[in-house]
Amino acid sequence: MATLQIQSRQSANSAAVRRLRAQGVLPMALIRKGQGTTLVQASQKDVKTVLRSVTGAAVFSVAVDADPKETKVIIKDVQRDVISRGIIHLTLQEVRDDEVIRIAVPITFHGEPDGVTKKKSSLMTPLVSLEIHAKPADIPDHFHVDVSQMGDVDKIVVGDIPLPEGVTTHIPPDTLVVTTFHMRIVSLDAPAAAEAVVAEGEAAATAEPGAAASAPLVGPKEGAAKA
Repeated sequence: MATLQIQSRQSANSAAVRRLRAQGVLPMALIRKGQGTTLVQASQKDVKTVLRSVTGAAVFSVAVDADPKETKVIIKDVQRDVISRGIIHLTLQEVRDDEVIRIAVPITFHGEPDGVTKKKSSLMTPLVSLEIHAKPADIPDHFHVDVSQMGDVDKIVVGDIPLPEGVTTHIPPDTLVVTTFHMRIVSLDAPAAAEAVVAEGEAAATAEPGAAASAPLVGPKEGAAKA
């Protein structure tokens, strides 16, 4: 199991956090049993290396301030930059071997239905992860769903996904995971479309002058204090 070296940090103000990121350090928080939340940090490079080495639900270990005793954790929350989508903050939560935890496990889809290949139907995947309850050792990396045998109008629901021993889910069994449906091709007659545009333009031209500007403009009242 991969181990991430992390260090305690003191300041949580925005200026200090920005300085850390500028130095290639990722601000994080660690939630530990009976100890509350501790502010920590780690090298962004080390974080990327560890996250690449784990798969699926990502259970890994951390060592705080070179403490030889490692702590198993899961990622509880991820904050990303709105533009670059890079990770700007992680919240980690301690887990124990004998503890049943709630975690989202990715669903991977394999194959392609015949109707989709022949462009007679389309495929939609409304559920891409499944929340489960399991001990860390029983958490699967992912759930494999084969869609190759689906018909043109077909569906796979949560109840169709086999759960390993020691794994349960609170998601209703009839919840949709993946569905196929017929594609509808709408043909718009070009001459008819042109006539509609002309008619719309004529109607606008015959409207009373100033009608479009009759509604009052919405804006700040005069004399209002500036922010």
